[in-house]
Amino acid sequence: MRVVIVDSFGLVRKALRLLLEHFQLEVLGDFEPGPDVLAFAAQTAPEVLIVELVGQGKAGLMFLKSWKAHNPRIPVLVLSSQTEQPWLDWAVEGKVEGYLSKHCDPEELLNVLAVLVQGEKSYCEQVREHFENPADFLDIPRLTPRELQVLRLVSLGADLDQLATEMIVSRNTAKTHLHALYRKLRVSDRARLLVRSRALGFLE
Repeated sequence: MRVVIVDSFGLVRKALRLLLEHFQLEVLGDFEPGPDVLAFAAQTAPEVLIVELVGQGKAGLMFLKSWKAHNPRIPVLVLSSQTEQPWLDWAVEGKVEGYLSKHCDPEELLNVLAVLVQGEKSYCEQVREHFENPADFLDIPRLTPRELQVLRLVSLGADLDQLATEMIVSRNTAKTHLHALYRKLRVSDRARLLVRSRALGFLE
């Protein structure tokens, strides 16, 4: 099996290469994300791409889309340290054939690679529902102008008191608007709110 590895971290790439080669897989190359991967794939015709989206930001989605545009028949396995949004959203939108946690056993990784090369799909249990029912997760909610204002202020670091001052409302009202955003975007704190908002295009 001919494999190409893409990961932002060199140490991870080298360790994965050693593991795969130990099991007699042919690692054609390991790269940081970028256009060099596409040019290399065009020359070497790998059978599967292994990629980590963590460390790339939303550029990871752009990479997946470019890969699929140039290599629609070569399956993609996301081998990731993360099994939650926004990385799952990007993987779904990027139409990857496989998603596996880096906590998996080597045997599971090998089995999944074999499945992908045979033209099938495989997603680890933690994320399977996300890929089987993507509409449930990728549905983009409609935000009111007031909610967009709150989102912008939160992205600038505003706390509840500052939100209330800027919006000319009480602190409780500001808190109500903030928690309405949490519900609509299905998050539980500010950090996840900002990550998901950027993934959905509400923030740059």
